[in-house]
Formats: sequence, C-alpha cells, structure tokens
Amino acid sequence: MYVENRKHPDKITYRHPRLSKILDVTYGCIIYQEQVMRIFRELAGYSLGRADIVRRAMSKKKHDVMEQEREYFIHGLKREDGTVEIEGCIARGVDEQTAETIYDEMKSFASYAFNKSHAAAYFWGMLFWMLWWILRKWKPVPGLRNMGSGRWQLKRTV
Repeated sequence: MYVENRKHPDKITYRHPRLSKILDVTYGCIIYQEQVMRIFRELAGYSLGRADIVRRAMSKKKHDVMEQEREYFIHGLKREDGTVEIEGCIARGVDEQTAETIYDEMKSFASYAFNKSHAAAYFWGMLFWMLWWILRKWKPVPGLRNMGSGRWQLKRTV
C-alpha cells in the first residue's frame, strides 16, 4: 500500500479527514509509533501520557490492555466523580464503525511498529553493514583503494 500510494499520491484515501495531517508524510500508512499516539490524541482526546501507555501496550503486545483501550478509544472514559478523562471518538465526531476500523488498523500495525528514531538508526546501521560487506567481500575498485586517510584508509585485501 505504501509503495502504491507513493507512486500515485492522488489515490490516497483516509478513513477520517483528521488522519490526513497525521499520515500525509507516510502516504496514508501508519508506520511510526508516534503516529499512533497522535491518532489517539486527535481522534479520541487522549492525553500524551495516556497515549504513550497505549503505544507501549501495543509494542509489548499486551492484548488485555489493548482491548480495554479499544473501548476507551471508541466510547471514552469517565471517572467515578463524573468528569471525563477520555472523550472518545464518538464524542469527537468520528462514527463508531470508522473508529473500530482505525483501531483495528493500529492494532495490526503493532506487530511491525517502529519508533521513528529507531527506524532512522536501523536504516543507517543497515547501510553501514551492507557497505562493509561489499568492501570486504568484493575487491575494491581502484578508486576506492586509496580512499580516506589515517586509520580510516581502506587497505587492499588479497
């Protein structure tokens, strides 16, 4: 879906208009854990701390916590004294079917979710190891043989 949306941005659809400003940088796909937190905050009225609890529950695959939060995400949560802790999607103008669909997408996303900073570090780490493997296993081309200086200089391997 990501690649298709990237190639054809005009085909991107959002389950709710408020998702467009959250998911526009990833072409309509939930990729980062920070996006999950923003969805909880924007659509259901969660606080930052409460949204982080849900993010952690999703990353640790705590299904009991996730099912309880599903109810709060859709219908909200009132304290014993009657004050509203979480408004819920329905109270904030999102219909129940759409809220359930969005929650199911976030729940399935939890199996491959990345923290944005970890995703960047993973990318650079993979790039480093691929480059190391290429330089180690393949004879460097003549231009690479003398690249660098000092202790970082590449040595010719025989």
